[in-house]
Amino acid sequence: MLRAAAKQFVFMSCFLLLISGTFRSELIIEIMSSGVYDTNAEALRLGQFKNSGSADYYGSTGLKIQSNDIIFEFPYSMYYSFDYRDFVAFKDQGARKHILDLDLETELQKEIRLIPRFNLEYYDENTKEWSYFKLKPSVYINYLDADGLLLELNYGWESRQFLDKSLRNTYQNISSNTHSIDSDVKIWLNTYLRTMIKYSMKYESFEGAGSFSLSVYSGIPQGAGRKDITHAVGLEELVLLNKIILLNFMYEYKYNNSDSGRYAYRANRFGMDIYYEVIKGHTMYAMGGLTFFEYFNNNYDVRYLNTKEDYYTDFSLGYVYEFTGEITAELRYNYTSNDSNDALDFNAAFSKSYSNYTRSNLALLLKFGFSII
Repeated sequence: MLRAAAKQFVFMSCFLLLISGTFRSELIIEIMSSGVYDTNAEALRLGQFKNSGSADYYGSTGLKIQSNDIIFEFPYSMYYSFDYRDFVAFKDQGARKHILDLDLETELQKEIRLIPRFNLEYYDENTKEWSYFKLKPSVYINYLDADGLLLELNYGWESRQFLDKSLRNTYQNISSNTHSIDSDVKIWLNTYLRTMIKYSMKYESFEGAGSFSLSVYSGIPQGAGRKDITHAVGLEELVLLNKIILLNFMYEYKYNNSDSGRYAYRANRFGMDIYYEVIKGHTMYAMGGLTFFEYFNNNYDVRYLNTKEDYYTDFSLGYVYEFTGEITAELRYNYTSNDSNDALDFNAAFSKSYSNYTRSNLALLLKFGFSII
């Protein structure tokens, strides 16, 4: 039933986009294609058990159609995007993703903007227990004064429903409902320096898990739901050097309180981004971060009273070449690694998880876009 409804909304959204873009204002079309080599293509399948960590190649093709228009004197933007991913070896992870997004912008006063947003996503994977339908309405409001002070607030509700209801051994593909609040204050001290202070809160409720193994691991009875409340505060400092080098330094503290002690944690993240415009149309970037997780209620091995600790590292390096305003090519390398002390003395007969893994992928992406007035 959900799958049939998803197909109907895809066809209807394409029809509305073509009608509005053709007869009224502007229609923007983007075509994207990429090829990726992934050293740990199964990392997406990490639950509480060790995965094989096999490499694979996959290709991705995408289409985005966006319409910008004015209705009842309010500007709005609507887009539909489609992405198809196909693996060479892991055929079961091949997938198709459809997204429909509608934004309606309202100017309450000269300094205040209000943007209600409605987002639908249908993810159809060959392995059906990972296919889902997601609904996410949200409201964004900001205030910008003449002195360079920007206040932003966003509230969103997300319902993600998996189409296959068979037993799971990981919460990654269990249906959930989420309420989130994201806020930040951005202050431009001058044209070269910006400070941002942010706070976010997320309440996430998972449906009951029927899997016995997941029940044993989480400590939650079979059939009972899991609830998490996450608070995060952060600070970012953006610096522009010589108008061609952009630096961004960041710190974030996150605290997650969960019904299951296995998932309650404190986390500290340090990160840095660098963007460098070599010459016009040629940009290089590097982004990286280190996050330390402490699962203070997770005794990862039944033989000991250890606290689970993870060190998560992520790093990206890329080069973007803009042939024209419509054609862009990007070469990107990503590396992620998670080192956990729960793997130091792993014994399947006693230990409850195995969280160590590394992942690298090299991707070449091409994007072509054009507009119809």
